[in-house]
Amino acid sequence: MSNLYNFGIGFVNFTPVGANAPGSPSPTQYLVVQDVSIDYGFTNKPFLGQLTFPVAVARGEGKIDVKIKYGRISLKTVNDAIFAGTVATGQDVIQINEKHTAAASITIAPPSSGTFVSDQGVLDGNGNTMILALSAPAVGSYEVNNSTGVYTFNASQTGTLQISYAYSLTTGFNVAVPNKPMGQSPQAQMWVANSNWGNNLAIFIPQLVFTKLSLPQKNTDWTLVDSEAQAYSDSAGNVSYWYGDY
Repeated sequence: MSNLYNFGIGFVNFTPVGANAPGSPSPTQYLVVQDVSIDYGFTNKPFLGQLTFPVAVARGEGKIDVKIKYGRISLKTVNDAIFAGTVATGQDVIQINEKHTAAASITIAPPSSGTFVSDQGVLDGNGNTMILALSAPAVGSYEVNNSTGVYTFNASQTGTLQISYAYSLTTGFNVAVPNKPMGQSPQAQMWVANSNWGNNLAIFIPQLVFTKLSLPQKNTDWTLVDSEAQAYSDSAGNVSYWYGDY
């Protein structure tokens, strides 16, 4: 029997299973993984008499929490693990503070031959938020036709205007997150495996449900997806399987 030393992060993947799996369930590898942990936790019930310390301790309920942080964001990965919706083609994009010289009328031409969807606000030449008017905009306000992407301004408006808007593309993907009945969460199974210096360590979790998805965005750091899951027993009565060269 050799000693097992493990360093870094190896292979982490999950496969959707069960009746609530999304369409085309496929083994999916997490990419650019930063952290992964499998935490076994138990509650204990001490048996106390009149003395300070227990005379016996019995294990109560247990749980297995899986935590993963990864950097390569994929709509299919997020959908298959958490939402079990439908991944479709096409996406909406936000164009932020596109600069235009002030004029009585400005027609938006979205990048990549996109289609204008909706106004998302205008800043005037001083960086102040302009007011959306229903008609006949005064200085400091504007009007927009969301069907044509035409913005109308007062003829006396001056400076460089910054227009933000949403537009659609036929490329990319989208997921409409469904509001499903309780209990209809997707189930999955997971492998966490790594090899170092010829030593292998692998953990297989046959049944789990994802319980959390967080997408924290920081001013001076990378965006990492933070995902958590909880394991439960398979049909054989086992909650996980360990494999290793020791």
